[in-house]
Amino acid sequence: MDTPVGWFIYTPLVVLSLLATATFRLLAMLPLLLLVYMPIGLALPHAEFWMGQQRHYGGFLARDPEAAEFWYLRAAKPGLFAWETGHVAARRELGLLYLDDENGPLPSKAPLPMSRDEEQLYWGSSPSARGLMWLNFAAKADDAEAVREMEKRLPHSRDDEPDSAASAPAASAASATKP
Repeated sequence: MDTPVGWFIYTPLVVLSLLATATFRLLAMLPLLLLVYMPIGLALPHAEFWMGQQRHYGGFLARDPEAAEFWYLRAAKPGLFAWETGHVAARRELGLLYLDDENGPLPSKAPLPMSRDEEQLYWGSSPSARGLMWLNFAAKADDAEAVREMEKRLPHSRDDEPDSAASAPAASAASATKP
């Protein structure tokens, strides 16, 4: 059975025509996509940096405007806090771990109540393994350098140091001031 010569000529032309039509349609939709998604991107706030205190460890928060999440950064054990849901997100990517207590992990999937005013961001108080309540907060700063400077003034403890009994009254007083 002979194959018509036109089949070899017209089939690639038809395929190229279909590809060109699909490409043209995508390009024609581009202004519409920009019109829809650009205002959303412009409405996202700029990054905000916060000095933070997680129990007796100092650290700082940096807001990721695209993910709408707050990153709590501390040298020993970083954690990721989701601002929109008020939950501590379970993230193993990028080496992120839960915030751990000396005697085990804190309840990372429980909702943490969050509130925000002009000067401070509160994301709740979490029980330590010894049953004490610790107020977690962050104070706003203008930029990351200012946060790092403020962080140097926060009290720091090493991970292998046990909680001192003297810190219990301060922790209970802090939890009493929670909004």
